[in-house]
Amino acid sequence: HQVYKTDDFIRYPFTSNRKRMSTVISNAHGKDAYNKRLLIKGASELITKCCTYYLNEEGKNAILKTAALIVDSFIKAYAQKALRTIALAYRDLEPNQYGEKHDEPRNSEVKDVEKSGLTLIAILGIYDVIRTEVPDAVATCQKAGVTVRMVTGDNIITAQAQHALLDLVRDVRDDLHGAAEVVAAALARNHGRVDAPRGDIGGLGEVDVNEALVVPQ
Repeated sequence: HQVYKTDDFIRYPFTSNRKRMSTVISNAHGKDAYNKRLLIKGASELITKCCTYYLNEEGKNAILKTAALIVDSFIKAYAQKALRTIALAYRDLEPNQYGEKHDEPRNSEVKDVEKSGLTLIAILGIYDVIRTEVPDAVATCQKAGVTVRMVTGDNIITAQAQHALLDLVRDVRDDLHGAAEVVAAALARNHGRVDAPRGDIGGLGEVDVNEALVVPQ
């Protein structure tokens, strides 16, 4: 079915707090006169919780609950390979559903239309390539007695795998959980950004959590 632009798309952009982005398209499915659909992508552990259905091997909607364990196993398998997992989903809309522009509540970052009734299309695994100079830089710091920690917005399994690739810690789980308390406190105060955090990640300026490689003072 050909999708074409008849008017301005309705978009809800990605932010580090939302961890998802959505677009409402027209001429989406041909099922009714309204013919609009919400397309959404975002962090798999969040998007899958908002899905009621999934597309099965026949391309038909099936109840996600019956395949939830399989979906979770795919997410975990990708994460263990240091892949960032992204979910793709959609929802067909009705006129004035959650407001004329489907943007209620307007004072909320995540809209009601994004929270439930989605159909899961796929889980993607994206690999963020480690820059060639990073492992040597980490090794140099460690030889100098500097403890290096990575702060990331990824889920705990992906973060553990990335830590292992960089050989940052010997006991990945203990180190991550020790740093997590400090980072979580900073995130709670600053709405998803780290600004002068306390404890053993001191000296970190204001950075986006998704990309920070932290060397404590």
